[in-house]
Amino acid sequence: MSTITVTNIKATGETASRPVSGVAGAWLDYNQSGPSIDDSYNISSVTDSAAGLFTFTLSNAMASANWSLTVGSASYVMQFSGSLTSTQGPMRTRDATGSNSDSTQNCIAAHGDMA
Repeated sequence: MSTITVTNIKATGETASRPVSGVAGAWLDYNQSGPSIDDSYNISSVTDSAAGLFTFTLSNAMASANWSLTVGSASYVMQFSGSLTSTQGPMRTRDATGSNSDSTQNCIAAHGDMA
């Protein structure tokens, strides 16, 4: 596999370019009820520790713990359940009553500088 080093990228047909650092370094579509990883990029594993609680691990680390996540759940509220590290993100999903609960679709996009 070859590596192309660039500062900015632009898709065919787009007029604006964007910095490479703005492209997601990892993403995940995770079914807690399965549990199963339905689709992902740069995710090596997901550990489901209890109802509504899981931690995903990146295949390739971020440069530090100072990276950003965009999260969403098909059924519930999703939030951090601890602190990000350069390789992991602990997550929690809660139902309308505030109780931890498994969701069939949790989506995550991670942005930041890769190590």
